[in-house]
Amino acid sequence: MSGLHPSRQSVRVTNMAAKIEAQRLGVGVGFVPRHPVADLLARGELVALSCTVPRPPLPLYMAWRKHQAGHALRWFVEACARTPWLE
Repeated sequence: MSGLHPSRQSVRVTNMAAKIEAQRLGVGVGFVPRHPVADLLARGELVALSCTVPRPPLPLYMAWRKHQAGHALRWFVEACARTPWLE
């Protein structure tokens, strides 16, 4: 986990969908990617707030078995390269 202050309590959930739902219900706050919550933001079910202390960029690593590099993997890597990750 990242971005947790040592003195703060936390609520743990099993996956990103549960995290988003908990935030939608007002049970917690936290960082989530914008693309899976775009509709919730548009409907006002979630509110995006700016942070007073910006979160540092985190590196993303991808790995795969070289001998299993088929068409689907090639498409995925190219799609990731085209995605504007920072807004």
